[in-house]
Amino acid sequence: MIAGTIQSQVKVDFSVSNARFENNLYTLDVIATVPAEQTWKVGPTCIRVGFQTLPDSFALSVHPDNPATNANINLSGNSDYSAMTTTSIMEGKAVSLNIFNFQGRPSYELTEGSYTLGAIRWNVEHWGSNCIDPTILQNSAIFNELVGQVYNTGWSLTDTTCIPISVKKLSEVVPVEYNLYQNYPNPFNPSTTIKFDIARTTDVQVVIYDALGRQVESLVNERLATGTYEVKWNAGNYSSGIYFYSIITKEYTRTNKMILMK
Repeated sequence: MIAGTIQSQVKVDFSVSNARFENNLYTLDVIATVPAEQTWKVGPTCIRVGFQTLPDSFALSVHPDNPATNANINLSGNSDYSAMTTTSIMEGKAVSLNIFNFQGRPSYELTEGSYTLGAIRWNVEHWGSNCIDPTILQNSAIFNELVGQVYNTGWSLTDTTCIPISVKKLSEVVPVEYNLYQNYPNPFNPSTTIKFDIARTTDVQVVIYDALGRQVESLVNERLATGTYEVKWNAGNYSSGIYFYSIITKEYTRTNKMILMK
């Protein structure tokens, strides 16, 4: 009975999704999901997202935005809300998406469903085979109108797995066919860029092999929409020599050669 009562009081669940690059910045959307038979009247709220990048702990740094990008127009820059912002907090180890409801103004009501609140963005400091592990922090300040909500009773969170940050979409133009371009520069030391075209939305792998055919790294392993992409490989931990890189999809596979010269 107690668990059921607690669950029924949760007004909103927070998560992050829709990883992408915008203007060379790594970007995630903060999503609010209001469960059935609940509403969230969005008061002054700070959704705090901690993060770590693996294996390179310094791969990303927070890019503060004022105003925040992709902000929900009902919650930002109108007669009831000032412009939504993002700020770097906890000495750069987290980012806060800040919603400001003007004093004395009504709070916009979100009903059952999922809503994009706004985007949080990072600068890419170190390219390579990294991923970001974001976590909605329990010390986030969530308000229903002017009433503070307690984590796990008034609001909840949904964790995500480590999200790759190495693949960058260059163009929305739909390619006529699949293609894997020659890496550049080549020879290289220690980083190189691999560009490829995806003609139809599909699961994509980009894999690095050594001269003996042993897989040494997986750069991409995710579902990608149509478009042109690039991914960088940092071979700083590998010795000079010939390497191969392959793109693998259901409809297209190709392998090219590259040379690491230190």
